[in-house]
Amino acid sequence: MVLLNNGTVMVTGGWDVNNNALVSTEIYDPVGGTFAPTGSLNTPRGQPTATLLPNGQALIAGGAAYFIQRIAWKSWRKSAGAREMVVVLAAS
Repeated sequence: MVLLNNGTVMVTGGWDVNNNALVSTEIYDPVGGTFAPTGSLNTPRGQPTATLLPNGQALIAGGAAYFIQRIAWKSWRKSAGAREMVVVLAAS
């Protein structure tokens, strides 16, 4: 998640109920309490990082491409690989 300049929040990636990484990107409006879809990532990412850049774009990096639930005492994750740039088209 990353707080945008206009007070909304961009929510990126995550996990579905079957532990599959998501490609969705949504804008959350805390005033209205609503979510609006705003595009998709190129790569599914669970728990990526998001950083708002000075030019208004968001840098999305890291996360896991898939998740395997605990096997014995270990939790295994695989990196989602390359970083992505997301152009945030939101009113300021």
